Amino acid sequence: MTVAVLCMAAGCQEWEPVIGNQGEPSDAATVTMTPNMTIAQTIQPKAMERKGDKVVVDMGQNMAGWLAVNIKDTHSGDTIR
Repeated sequence: MTVAVLCMAAGCQEWEPVIGNQGEPSDAATVTMTPNMTIAQTIQPKAMERKGDKVVVDMGQNMAGWLAVNIKDTHSGDTIR
């Protein structure tokens, strides 16, 4: 396993070791908020357009973060692609 060091906050003085995933590899996406992360703004899409079996969501600006969606008629264990 490769171990690196990481300094997250701007101007931070102390580096902390980075420890790789020690479990089984997984393609499951997870989200983890860290103390330095805050929700700065919540925005609504400017437009949504269906293209075949996909939906293109135009947020009206460049962004980084998470997308929260409500999908009707889904059940526990359904796969969303």
